[in-house]
Amino acid sequence: HQIWVKLKERIQASSLELSHAQDMADARIAFEELSEIMIEAVQTFGTAGIEPLHLSFCPMAFNNKGADWLQLGKEIRNPYFGSQMLMCGEIIKTLGEK
Repeated sequence: HQIWVKLKERIQASSLELSHAQDMADARIAFEELSEIMIEAVQTFGTAGIEPLHLSFCPMAFNNKGADWLQLGKEIRNPYFGSQMLMCGEIIKTLGEK
């Protein structure tokens, strides 16, 4: 329970930061933080039987530092580059697969 409470607080703070982003650069930074928290939550608690989530990675995000995100479906939909490079990235792990 304590783990969830801490994750929930971090999710709320990160979501608020994302909602207040002034531009796409700020939004990407806030989204990366939120994604890392959500990945941690799913790895800790699982997916509760919903459709499997795919841990995906874009090697080019943040000047080639790379960044992760969770997505439904196996077709890459890169949230860091959007329509500019929608399919840039790869699925590195499937979570909650039955």
